[in-house]
Amino acid sequence: GDPAALDRLLALLEPEDVRVRRIAVDYASHSSHVDSVRDELLEVLAPVRPRSGDVPFHSTVTGEALRTTELDAAYWVRNLRRTVEFTTAVEGLAADGHSLFVEMSPHPVLTMAVEETADDSLSAVGSLRRDDGGPRRFLTSLAEAHVRGADIDWAPVFPGAHVVDLPTYAFQHRHHWLDGATARPAVADHPLAATVERLADGDGALLTGLLSRSTAPWIPDHAVAGDVLLPGTAFVELLLRAGEQVGCARLEDLTLQAPLPLPGDGSAVRLQISVREPEESTGSRPFTVHTRPAGSAPDSPWT
Repeated sequence: GDPAALDRLLALLEPEDVRVRRIAVDYASHSSHVDSVRDELLEVLAPVRPRSGDVPFHSTVTGEALRTTELDAAYWVRNLRRTVEFTTAVEGLAADGHSLFVEMSPHPVLTMAVEETADDSLSAVGSLRRDDGGPRRFLTSLAEAHVRGADIDWAPVFPGAHVVDLPTYAFQHRHHWLDGATARPAVADHPLAATVERLADGDGALLTGLLSRSTAPWIPDHAVAGDVLLPGTAFVELLLRAGEQVGCARLEDLTLQAPLPLPGDGSAVRLQISVREPEESTGSRPFTVHTRPAGSAPDSPWT
């Protein structure tokens, strides 16, 4: 619009905390302001000699397919002067069977408009992004186009690579990735103790887990003076499970030095059960149970 009218509009919007920004141009595209530079544009663009192209071209000036030999100086002046027939052009492409749109630009600004133009059969992806235009961004865009049905030539991206057949059904255990299971603690197969690990510096074991009112919904039934405490039977169950890992099937003695309250806000506490080496005289093994809030700092104390 006219600069004076825009100044009045900005004066009304800024006090309302509406985000506004003036575009640094001397005229307003797609309006009568273009008429003032029409003759200059025709003169500057006069040397343009359009040629025939192999790729179908849909114009946002006409809203339909157009021969590229018609893209002369007069066409580009109309392109700057007339209304953008974006919706009509996208609908025409969709009618011709195109369902995936790739916006080749420094930053995607039209992808959402493309997807909102027609039904859910259309999808659009960008290529580069503002402040994110390196090879990683471009490969990410290639992957986004690939999962949406684009026929990507991956040979230049992965030289020497080849396609392998995936397992034909879920129970054909042939992995196509590195197996890191030996580097992880074993699963303890217990609702309260998640993992078990044999100690590296001796004949002992360490069980770990997370306890909360949600992971063990029966615990809130055990309340003392309004505080939910882990019952002694749960300690016995955990210690028997720890004993199984080192060949001990009987619990001789359990001393609770402090109760284990579970936070009322639903947060969890981290649990460690340490089983030590057997005593020479009796063969029995000492153990300790420690807990602390799950979100504690690494150097915070254990109870």
